[in-house]
Formats: sequence, C-alpha cells, structure tokens
Amino acid sequence: MRLLVDSILPPRFKLREDIGDLANLKESLKIRQLQDIIVRPKNGKYELIAGFRRWVSAKELKWNEIDAKVLDVDDKEALEIALTENIERKEMDPIEEANAFKLYIHDRGYGSATELAAKIGVSDAYISKRVSLLSLDHDTFDRVKTQKISPSHGEELVGLPTAQAISLADYIENTDLTRDQTKKAVDYVRLGLDVPQAVQAVLNFPDMAAPEKGLKYNPITVAREQIHLSLSKCLKSIDMSLENIPEGSEKGIWIKRVRYPVHELINMAWRTKKEFSKEQ
Repeated sequence: MRLLVDSILPPRFKLREDIGDLANLKESLKIRQLQDIIVRPKNGKYELIAGFRRWVSAKELKWNEIDAKVLDVDDKEALEIALTENIERKEMDPIEEANAFKLYIHDRGYGSATELAAKIGVSDAYISKRVSLLSLDHDTFDRVKTQKISPSHGEELVGLPTAQAISLADYIENTDLTRDQTKKAVDYVRLGLDVPQAVQAVLNFPDMAAPEKGLKYNPITVAREQIHLSLSKCLKSIDMSLENIPEGSEKGIWIKRVRYPVHELINMAWRTKKEFSKEQ
C-alpha cells in the first residue's frame, strides 16, 4: 500500500550506524521502487521496521508517498524482521551485526544464539563469533571496524591479552597472515611463545602443527621437528629443480651427489628425532 512519507516514524531498533552513500539508491528509486519498506502501526502513524535507506532516500527525494507493507508485530518480531532483511542484503558491517545480535540475545533477552540463528538463516556459531568481537580490546576492535583486518581474523584474536592481540594484529596487516595461520599463531602464543616467535614459526614452517592444547610448549621438541621439515622442504625444492635438467649423465650426477645425501639426511633426522624423543 501507499503511505505518506511523513507518516512514518524512525525504527525503534536502528541496526546500522552508517547508511553510506545514497546516490545510487536514489537514482534507482527515480526509476522504480523495487521493494516495499516494512512498517507497523504506531500511535496513529507507522514505525519503520525495515527499509531505512529507502525511506531516507524517499525523504531526500521529497516524495509524498512510498510503497510499504504494514505488519502488526511486536518488538521481538520487528527486530527479527529487521535483522533478516539486513543479513540477506549484507548491509551491516561485522560490528553492526555483533551489536544487533547482542541486542537480541543479551540486551532484550529474546532468545539464545541458536534460536536467533534459526530465525534469520545463519549458524549459531556465526552469531556467537560475531558477538565475541565486542570483547576485543579497543585497538583491535577498531581495526575490524575499519576493515584493516577481517572479522574472521578478529575472532581468532578474542581472548588474547591486549598487548599480544595488538602485536599479532600488526602482523596480520603487514604480512597478510591467513585466518588459519593466525589461528595457529594464537595457539603458539597461548602455549608460551611471544608473538614474533609464533609468527616466524607459522611462516617458516607452515606444515608444522601447533602443539596440542593443554601441552606446554617445548622448544627442543619443536626444533627437532623444524630440522626434519627443513630438510624435507629442501628435498622438494631439489626435485623441482631436477625436473629442468634433461635426462643424462649430468642429471644422474646431481641425483647421486646431492639428492641422495639430502634424502639420507632426512632419514637420519627422523631417526635422531625418534631417538631423543624416547628419552623424554
């Protein structure tokens, strides 16, 4: 139905802090309003539930009327509708999502993460991880908010002491650590390494698994593993290079004098690692 723009009140739950540039939306609306805004009756007028950017654009275009769908819903249902539309349109940034989920679960007490997830079509893990971003220190939180680091990286840093979280966030920005690398670095830090050591271990030895949670970091054990991995990496590089040497006497000499000894070193490293591991 068509409603007077001036009869519509702002939403009770404003989920977005920044509605962004409306220029493109206004140009689209000049041609056609593709989707109705959603409102509910309120004190003889109508309160906006979803479609805040369309409503603001209509006001700026000085429209008298706008297409709207009127629903008779309570606060809980109104918030669910607003969340669903914003999630489907991917209009909220990660921090806005976190605040909206917190509003529903903790501030208003409308339901658990699992219940909300079923309502808006995401996983409960997604909701819980988003809300966890709100517990980040101010510096790391701001980096997620300003998209200097991704929300998935921020989620891995949750729970780290402030100084370590900030230091690791620096590395994420400057070395392009992946989420998996960040997760492994966090595991190392929690086991006792300082941040530079943890990052170095992740970057230099990507195939090495972090020690199991609950186990104390043992630098000797890690050094043994790193030696073995270094030699294995060396052998792979040699094999790749050997592919560029034509078959013949020269290639045979390289294999005999270089590849075979490195392969034997790997076997010796494995036996040595196993030998000393038994003594612990």
